[in-house]
Amino acid sequence: MRGGIHPLANTWRELLVLVLVCAAAAACGTKPDTSAHGTAAERPVHASARDRDWIFVSIDTLRADHLPFYGYERETAGEADDPFSLAWLAEQGTVYDSVWAPIGKTMPSLASFWTGEFPLEHGAVSNPTVLTVPTWAESFQAHGYRTHAAVANRAISRGCGLEKGFESYQMLPKELEPSLPGALLDRARPHIDAGEPLMLWAHFMAPHQPYTPPEELARRFSERPLTPADNDALYAYHAQPETLDEATRQAIIGLYDGEILAAAGWVQELLTGLDAAYRGAGRGGLLDEATVVFFSDHGEELAERHGYFLHAKSLYRGVLQVPLVVAGRGAAVGRQSQPRSLLDVLPELLALEAPAREVWAASWQTEYYALRDARWTLIHNPTQDGGAGPFEPPRGVPYPYQSIELYDRSQDLYEMVNVAERHPAEVERMLGRMQAWYQATPQGEVTHIPGGDMRQRLYELGYLEFAHQVIAPWTVEQWKQAQE
Repeated sequence: MRGGIHPLANTWRELLVLVLVCAAAAACGTKPDTSAHGTAAERPVHASARDRDWIFVSIDTLRADHLPFYGYERETAGEADDPFSLAWLAEQGTVYDSVWAPIGKTMPSLASFWTGEFPLEHGAVSNPTVLTVPTWAESFQAHGYRTHAAVANRAISRGCGLEKGFESYQMLPKELEPSLPGALLDRARPHIDAGEPLMLWAHFMAPHQPYTPPEELARRFSERPLTPADNDALYAYHAQPETLDEATRQAIIGLYDGEILAAAGWVQELLTGLDAAYRGAGRGGLLDEATVVFFSDHGEELAERHGYFLHAKSLYRGVLQVPLVVAGRGAAVGRQSQPRSLLDVLPELLALEAPAREVWAASWQTEYYALRDARWTLIHNPTQDGGAGPFEPPRGVPYPYQSIELYDRSQDLYEMVNVAERHPAEVERMLGRMQAWYQATPQGEVTHIPGGDMRQRLYELGYLEFAHQVIAPWTVEQWKQAQE
């Protein structure tokens, strides 16, 4: 039977007992049983997907709606007539209009991308956890691909589990991010020259906060380029949202957009270099020889509510809707309107199969939940947390969720007006579907990161605010009881 805590029976203080129990289990070195997840060999890359190389490129913290091919008015993706800019790439392939991340945190979201499982399943529910289940990178390796990754976010350093299946896995801190394209190209060229099957992954850190674009881009979209947008400033606005005026908010968003353009430039440098390498080896161009998959792990809140600019606390659209472009060999040109979960991308591309979902689920660890269908969004807080919200930096600043929030995206795209009281039948329907999803999703065990350098790096990023507790979504009956 699935674990859960009755919404009316426990207080937040009592829930802390669960934290101590889980922490003690982790300290004792409890190992998860991953047998239910199979092995890399049991989820093979389909033969028709093995006739090409695969290039995966992700940008951290990138909102889909801050790219021009999702309707944004600023040219954050480069020029559409400039080969291998993001704007150009979008015109060469398929742009997916509605892709939902399963969580607004880097490590668990990328773990879902590389495993095809929800965070609840693979167990890496937060940044300070380790992925222990097989990944699609291991499947590539099992098929003889040469596999290399270079990432610029310390939250996914070697030891997090995402390095499995990569023969080289480089982590470059944000200050060295401009060198990431060259580092990955150096790994790739010998295999391209030799005609060996190749899979690469590049993960760029910008535009993750602090928003500090290169000097030449700081004035591109911001009329006040010296507006502080470091962590201390962003935390202060969340702590005192009344101090954030709209002009300052827009100036900070301009710096965020400048960081997007910087990351887009590094992506262009990488793809241009790969194209030159293929042609220099006497082969076709990059898009003749490979499929390029561009995506993000999550977006950014940008102070749409509670003065909160960041992402980890949020289950709303600005954080969970992410871009996806697939271009090159085997990819059509056009747009795909059918919604998808980020965790279904690789099963669809590599195994030619993906669940025919009618709802798209997300969670913050195992405590707060969101469910979307084609029209409605249900956000659910079963914790009885007293309005505190998810336990993420900045410390002690609430990000409150109501027990039940319902949004009609046909009228309220950014999920700002809670209409739960006006539509109880929709609440009941969506809550029933959320409970069905939860019951059908096997829960993996959580492995905490060990001590040492990686733990220190995560501490410096503010990522050790982690306590694992399982609080199930309410049943419809529990919701009705709470209404009495």
